[in-house]
Amino acid sequence: MKKSTLLIVAGILLITLLLYGCTRKEHGQEMKPVAEQESAMTEYAEEVELKEREKRVSESDEEYSGNKVNGVREIKIEARQFAFEPVTIVVKKGERVRLIAKSLDVTHGLGIEAYNIDQKLPPGQEKFIEFTAVKSGKFHFHCSVYCGTGHGKMHGTLIVKE
Repeated sequence: MKKSTLLIVAGILLITLLLYGCTRKEHGQEMKPVAEQESAMTEYAEEVELKEREKRVSESDEEYSGNKVNGVREIKIEARQFAFEPVTIVVKKGERVRLIAKSLDVTHGLGIEAYNIDQKLPPGQEKFIEFTAVKSGKFHFHCSVYCGTGHGKMHGTLIVKE
């Protein structure tokens, strides 16, 4: 029994030394718990992703609505009882603009008086409305076809920036 007790004590001592040696820190190196290390790595990855996203935003002209396609700013706009989406459209003065408008439910209309636009929007059909944004400022747009009791709530704003 003495021999087996001695082997058990020696085994425990050996395991303790191995664990200590594996977790010993280098001189001047601070050991952090695994959870803190993973948290720091996650924060770093999120920071890198945020910087990449900011770079893409600045490169993609994001302060304006839609996307530039062959020199034309294309913006999708959906009409439904009783709202437009998006409710605000932002373009740059002098740009050629193509609104791709579609009604999701009943017949609507898209009217922008400042640009002499009045387009009927039958349900389910895309209508292309093109114009050059020659006037800067904020311009009202609205549903120009009666579409039900909430018709008067269907407005939006076209912002043309210098």
